Amino acid sequence: MPHPAKVTRNVDQTFGATLREAREKLGLSQAALAETMQGLGFDFQQQTIYKIESGNRRATIGEAAGFARALQIDDLNTLVYGKNSLEVTLVLRPVVAASDDLFFTAQRLMKAQLTLGEFLSAIDDIEDLPERQVEKLRNALRFDAVEIAAEAKSFALRQLEESEMDEPFKAIIRAAWQSTGG
Repeated sequence: MPHPAKVTRNVDQTFGATLREAREKLGLSQAALAETMQGLGFDFQQQTIYKIESGNRRATIGEAAGFARALQIDDLNTLVYGKNSLEVTLVLRPVVAASDDLFFTAQRLMKAQLTLGEFLSAIDDIEDLPERQVEKLRNALRFDAVEIAAEAKSFALRQLEESEMDEPFKAIIRAAWQSTGG
């Protein structure tokens, strides 16, 4: 088992390297990140960012949380565990957003379908519509959840395959997805 000091040092170095990568992906200089951190209540200068990125200064848990917020990273593990974790987060972010959009869209669609169904019933009660027309209208109000789920899965797979993530990590994500019925 590795010595605890060595493990801590590796985590600090990984944190610093991932911090630098995330900062650069957003196009921020060390000075700009320091200024953002100051806005979050941390007494940081450009030199502080440099020391943390180079592994010469440890970040506290509070500072790590501040960095995650400043760099718009949802998961603190991304900073702690490194580049591949960051890649996974960046790949999954649009998938999660698309999933959320799909869920809320499906809710709105179902509500609209219920409302239209009520209007159809009211119209049918007032005006004796031919059964064929009523059935056509009812079919138009249905949506296929399986088809929508297949579209979401296809989108997620495209996002994963188009990412620059290392193949072993793609395989892990695919396997995790399959084990959850994705």
